Amino acid sequence: AIAFLAVEPSTCARPRFARLATGALTGFLAVFMRTFTTHGAGVYAAVLLGNAAAPLLEVLTAPLDARWGAAKKERAP
Repeated sequence: AIAFLAVEPSTCARPRFARLATGALTGFLAVFMRTFTTHGAGVYAAVLLGNAAAPLLEVLTAPLDARWGAAKKERAP
């Protein structure tokens, strides 16, 4: 069930760098919660928090996506 929640189109980030940042944040939170807390469902909470932060990460990574996306389009024949 957790794999379906992590990649659900309505809550996951759409741009490339926002997806990478969301995955890194989710992975960090999962490791942190499983290591340093006694919360049994740390991975589930990490996925929920990562998906909740996705809109913010989309806004923060928009300049990276614009810059690298433009360079990628210029190289295409």
